[in-house]
Amino acid sequence: MCLTSLSAVSAANFLEEHLSKSALNNYLNGDDFRYTAPFVVFMVFTTIQGYFSGLSLFVVYGIKSFLTAIALYICFKNYRKELQGGFSVSAVACGVFAFIVWVGLGEIIGGDRPISFDPSALNGMEKYLSITLRIAGASLVVPIMEELLWRSWLMRYLIEEDFTKVPIGEYQAKSFWITVLMFMLVHSHFDYPAAILVGIIYGFYLVKTKNLIGTMIAHGVTNLLLAIFILYTDKFYYW
Repeated sequence: MCLTSLSAVSAANFLEEHLSKSALNNYLNGDDFRYTAPFVVFMVFTTIQGYFSGLSLFVVYGIKSFLTAIALYICFKNYRKELQGGFSVSAVACGVFAFIVWVGLGEIIGGDRPISFDPSALNGMEKYLSITLRIAGASLVVPIMEELLWRSWLMRYLIEEDFTKVPIGEYQAKSFWITVLMFMLVHSHFDYPAAILVGIIYGFYLVKTKNLIGTMIAHGVTNLLLAIFILYTDKFYYW
């Protein structure tokens, strides 16, 4: 049996075992759903946007970011106490450091990278609208969604399935490094070295400070600085 067939059989067995009607109901009504649903929305539209280009690509990205933000609001409007921490200068510094690591490694490694988002071919208001949508999604929505998923949910879930019993920023080697690995894998393979180091930086910051909002701010600062760098240098392959 080929690897693909084995994977299909394994996936079918997993679904049969774990996605029974009762299990699905438990998931939809449980804490796991709140943390993972916005990411699912984001990834569905990430797949869809692959069929678009030019201005329409940026519009789909904007729709994706908007719907993800709505999902985040719906899932957490009654659970704001779970968003621990607040603004910190150290969070900004963490974000700046992560940006330097990301771009520094990217420049050292180089390579012929594909370009997905390139507003330079657009003109006038279309260009400014595209840039605004991209920056808003990457700097405001993505950091909240990803930090809730990776370092608030997964890092605790790998310690205990009833993850709400685990304090934010709790360190366990297995959960920490698997989370870093998963964070790396959702990025382009060109960015794997930078993504794994930045995942360590964000994770280390959360473990040390227990400041989840601060980690979101750090992530947002990194993405905002990266956007500024991209627009200044026209190195759109970083997007």
